[in-house]
Amino acid sequence: MRTRYLILIAAFVAATGISAVEAPVRPVGNDWPPVIGAWFWKDDVLESQGHKTFLDAAATHTPYTLLSTSLRITKGEITDPLVRDQIGKAVGYAHTLGLKVAFDLDIRLARRAFRARYPDELQEELVLKTVEFAADGPAKVAFEGQDP
Repeated sequence: MRTRYLILIAAFVAATGISAVEAPVRPVGNDWPPVIGAWFWKDDVLESQGHKTFLDAAATHTPYTLLSTSLRITKGEITDPLVRDQIGKAVGYAHTLGLKVAFDLDIRLARRAFRARYPDELQEELVLKTVEFAADGPAKVAFEGQDP
């Protein structure tokens, strides 16, 4: 029974000339609100053409018109010239594909640079930990922060 329906649908699509390629994936025109997707950069995006793989896929296979973008890299920080140059390349290339990019410029993405420039202005970290205390005596607990 299921096979009969699939054959019927395939015959209808073939007879009417409907093609998935003809239908746009993203909204056309300026009357639509942005369709927002998230793009988290890993180290491979810092390669010379590393930004193109995701952007090509997003432009071809998603309805996204605006990418909220943030770093999850280990090779640098947002203040590094290599990273800034790659952001410029990515934003320029995205524009040619009809995509906009909103880059996350949070100071926490430049911790090493901030620490070097403002060593007395660092954030403190609150660490919560569940501790089991023995009922018959004192207990000692040490809390250590995890600064990347």
